[in-house]
This record gives sequence, C-alpha cells and structure tokens, in this order.
Amino acid sequence: MRLDQVWVIYRADSPPAQREARHCAKQLEALGANVVSAMSGPRANPFPGLLAVEGELPNLAVVLGGDGTVLGAARHLAVHDIPLSASMWVVISASSPTTDACCGVMKFGSVCSTINLRLSGG
Repeated sequence: MRLDQVWVIYRADSPPAQREARHCAKQLEALGANVVSAMSGPRANPFPGLLAVEGELPNLAVVLGGDGTVLGAARHLAVHDIPLSASMWVVISASSPTTDACCGVMKFGSVCSTINLRLSGG
C-alpha cells in the first residue's frame, strides 16, 4: 500500500488524541507521506471541507478517538473507498492515571507500527 497522502483525524475535545495525532503525523511525514490533520466532533465536521479542498483523496485515513469519531469518519469516507485505520478507546475518567495509557502510545503505537511496516514493505 502506497501512502502518499494520509489524513489524520482526531477527536476534537481530546488532548491525548491531539497529542497522538501530532506524533503519528510526524512519523508519517518522516516516511515521505503528505499528512493533513483535522479534528472531528459534534461541532467539528472536517469531512466536507477536506473532500472539497484537498485536491487528492488520501490513500489512508488514520482516526483517533471513540466510536463516534470512528463511525463519523467511516460514514464520510467509505463512499470514496478510502481505507481507515482507527484507534478507539474509552476514557474512564479525565483524572485517571490510566487515561494516557488507554489513549496514548500503547493503543496508538500499534497503528503507527502497522503503517511503518506497510510503507517499508515488511
């Protein structure tokens, strides 16, 4: 799978998702992908703008968030046959010491590793 153009979509009200989106975007850019990041949520729908403004559809959309974020992305992108790689989590408590572990590198690291393997042909 070629990853020339990748959209990274993250949950609008989630600092951990935003952090991981930046991290993944950097990794993908280092591998030569053109990355567009956008936030998604009840009051932030990036898809009409992305689909209208971006000249090229992505080879992959990476989505970070809960089921609403992932389902929203799937609803808008499936009609264009855009593959979706998602990392979902449930935040138990904003003050929970496990929040970062649930939302961060442990869950999302495997997605980036998969992307790295596909780009390198491994």
